[in-house]
Amino acid sequence: MMRDYYRATIRPMLARERTGHRAATELELLFDLVFVIAIALTAAGLHHAVGAAHYVDGTVKFILALFALWWPWVNFTWFASAFDNDDVTYRISTLVMMFGALLIAGGMPLYFESLDIRLVSVGYVVLRIPQIYLWWRVATENPEYCKTAMRYVVGMCILQPCWLILAFFTNIGSTLFFSLFILGVILELAVPIYATWLSGSLGTNTTSWSVTAC
Repeated sequence: MMRDYYRATIRPMLARERTGHRAATELELLFDLVFVIAIALTAAGLHHAVGAAHYVDGTVKFILALFALWWPWVNFTWFASAFDNDDVTYRISTLVMMFGALLIAGGMPLYFESLDIRLVSVGYVVLRIPQIYLWWRVATENPEYCKTAMRYVVGMCILQPCWLILAFFTNIGSTLFFSLFILGVILELAVPIYATWLSGSLGTNTTSWSVTAC
């Protein structure tokens, strides 16, 4: 009985056909709205910093915070454009990512006030864990893209504990903190390059990648 239920609610994470128009689902529109709210709160922090004549400090904090929202959103948008079976676990993963975005939004006041990124970092990791799970599903259910998907999984799994260590065990605001943060951003941006290196294609649509099977 449970096996029948699983088959009825969980569909293989296969690559989407590139023909035809793909409209966003209502859940994905809500996903975008949550990110709009989070970015608005981030912009509010910048506004208050500028109002207090903290131009450089506010701008730097805004850019760092924007990355924590923009990068997971871009990654999920790329993923959804290629693998969008819209089954139960896909929807649950999307909801968990929205919760992560709200955690980041909730951490914005404290972040702009004292550079405390602990809640922001937790929210970022919560955002990324469902994406790791979805790429793992691609690797196990879609052999054609197995190598690329597993490289995404490995890259993101390595980086997420690093963000928590940076937030909870590093002197926030120190030179070491900013150096490690910049290094983390570079490594995050490098994950898609690493994941698609062997294919020789860095296109943003995963379905166009020629990936070796595992």
